[in-house]
Parts: sequence; structure tokens; C-alpha cells
Amino acid sequence: MPTHQLPRWDRQICTGVIGLDAAQAQMMNDRIAQIANSVHLRSGKPGCAPTILIVVSPQADAVAKRVADKYPITLRREGSARLDRFRQPKQPVRWIGTTYEGAATNASSALNGYFKDGALPSAASSGFTGSATRINEITRGIVSSMLVIVDPAQIGSVKLDALSDYVAMVALARPGLGRPAPTTSILSLFADATVAPRSITRFDQDYLSGLYTTSPNHDASWQASSIARSMKTTKKQDGPK
Repeated sequence: MPTHQLPRWDRQICTGVIGLDAAQAQMMNDRIAQIANSVHLRSGKPGCAPTILIVVSPQADAVAKRVADKYPITLRREGSARLDRFRQPKQPVRWIGTTYEGAATNASSALNGYFKDGALPSAASSGFTGSATRINEITRGIVSSMLVIVDPAQIGSVKLDALSDYVAMVALARPGLGRPAPTTSILSLFADATVAPRSITRFDQDYLSGLYTTSPNHDASWQASSIARSMKTTKKQDGPK
């Protein structure tokens, strides 16, 4: 069942990229790690078991359908609408993940299963390991895995650096798929190419900072208000530009 808080990563992430050459994959991994580190999330060492998996594939629609068909119960825990939106075709980037109410543990098993059952392209060298997630009595929303699928045919002229920032924001903030984003955010990248930022913005950074510093033990409404207050305070401290 869905968490009634704003889920976020706990302490550490590990990213993996499939479908780019080694240099491009490293660039994306490094950029995500840099942004994650800015909100005090550690990045896993080389060879770690990915909890954030980015798949770049010209068969993005088919990959998403295979994953959704194989794991309808797991991926529907946060609502059918989220899974239905993930299935829709011709999206430049789509994402879905799993969350729990409890303490973060080694949750890479969720992604591990996608590989074992053939739902995702081969990743034999990814070094995936994992065990079942244990849920403690501490109540807070924890992100345990994220799958991000990129369709090269749908992203237009977007460059790798902009795409990496977009994916980082998606993976760390978990916005609703298809939800309109403000033009002050990198999340508007595919909404209007004429005005969208090409890198993560101060708005994005302030939001992430608020998300990862707000109390984890309150409900989503309280947390959202706390983030808004944090962003407003930061803007006032910065003063007019």
C-alpha cells in the first residue's frame, strides 16, 4: 500500500545505466551522484547493486510493458494510475519505483527480479545482489528502487548533460509522471524546449534540499508545507537578483 509520506532515499543510492556506451553511462552516473551528494546522499562504490536503474532503449515501450506485465502487484502499490501512466507509449522518459513505510535496507532485490525474469535487457555484469526487504516499526516513507526508461526516439535534440540532470531530478524527487512542471524546473525539459532549462535549476536544488531536510516522521501534507517554507526562506535569504 502507498506510503502516506513523501518518500525519499535513505542515506545511499547506487545507479546503473543500460543502453549507453561506457563513457556516456559514466557521465550520467557521475552527474546523478553529484546532485545526490548535494543533499547528503552517498553514492555506492563501483560494482554496487543498483537501486536506481536507467534503461536507454529504442524499444522503451516494449520494455515498460514487460516490466508492468510481470510485476503488476508490486508496481501498483502506489496506485493503478501511476502504473497505467508508466505503460503509455511514446514517452521520452518514464519512471516507476517502489517505496515502503519503515527503515531502509538493501532493497535492490526489486530490481534484481526484473533481470532474473527477463523483463529488462541483459545486465549480467551489473553485479546485482540483494535480499528481501525487512520493514521495521519506524514509520517513514523510504524509496527502495527506481526504474527510469529513456526512449532515444522521443527525446529530440536534448543533450546528454541535460538528460542526466533531468533523470537525477526524477530519481531523487520522484515527481508524478505526467504532472506539469514549472518552467523554473529541469522537469519541464520535455514540455517546451523553447523555454525549458537545460540543467538543474536553483528551484530544483531548493526543492531537493527541502525534501531531504524535512522531518521524515510527519505526513505528506506537513512535509509539503515544510518544503515550501524552506524554499521561501532560501529565496528571501538570497534576495533579489
